[in-house]
Amino acid sequence: MVQTSTLGKIAVYGAIASVAGAAYLTQRIHENLERGEYYTKSVAMLRKYGPAVELLGHPIRTKRMDLGDFGKNRVDGLRAKLTIPLKGSKDTGTLYVWASREKPGDSWDVTRLDLEVSKLSSLRTFHKTENWKDYPYEKEKT
Repeated sequence: MVQTSTLGKIAVYGAIASVAGAAYLTQRIHENLERGEYYTKSVAMLRKYGPAVELLGHPIRTKRMDLGDFGKNRVDGLRAKLTIPLKGSKDTGTLYVWASREKPGDSWDVTRLDLEVSKLSSLRTFHKTENWKDYPYEKEKT
């Protein structure tokens, strides 16, 4: 028969291992998203967009995305939609990204970029291609 204190220790160690595993997995998902061409191209385009630098302040840094909402952040083999929180020296904001490609292995095309700056609380589209599509999982921005 197993003592209650032993069962308690097993439960505590199991909980610690589960939390550590979840934290590790979340970190890896963030790293993979941030290394994606759809992400790096979008952030590079934002940093070259003069009005964004003026409004947010230099340097513009990205913060962690909310992985729990598929309406905000979703990547499949051919489409990507991301909501990237931003922080500059003057203000914070959000970069909304849409990207697509014809088939896996092709280069990603950034098809639309919207910028929302906290103090202005308005949305500004600063990049939009002719082949931009309102993806089926698109949600209204609130």
